[in-house]
Amino acid sequence: MTLFGYNIEAEYIICSLAGVILLLLIFDIIQFVKISKLKKRQLAFMEGKDAKSLEEEITSRFAEIKSLNERETKSEEDIAKIFKTLENTFQKRAVVRYDAFREAGGLQSFVVALLDEKNNGSILNCVYSSRQGTYVYLREIKEGMSEIELSEEEQQALDTAKLQ
Repeated sequence: MTLFGYNIEAEYIICSLAGVILLLLIFDIIQFVKISKLKKRQLAFMEGKDAKSLEEEITSRFAEIKSLNERETKSEEDIAKIFKTLENTFQKRAVVRYDAFREAGGLQSFVVALLDEKNNGSILNCVYSSRQGTYVYLREIKEGMSEIELSEEEQQALDTAKLQ
């Protein structure tokens, strides 16, 4: 047989056409499997719903998403406020007990250091004397430092609090 001026045997033509048909059959099977999966997904999605109820379902889902986004925004704002408040609250503390006078005994005097995140705060020194009563001193602390010279116990409480 001659085709386009070439001598070609019929067996070659038949084999070539059979190969093309087999290739097309494989592609057809692949497309059939894909369409079947898509139909199953569509049936599962549409099961028991008409167009109106489906539209209502989609609308309610969008409303839920909007509500969740609003709650997330509010939560983020609340968290930012909490962190801002925490910057000014006492987060570090230390207590040092000591004997102010030898006759007092029992570690009745104490120093309390209270600091915020930036090491600002106060040192409260309560000195107990059995004869004269109790004296209370307050020292202001700015950025971990005091303008007034601190006693050994006050400095110890400040150093301990700053390490936290």
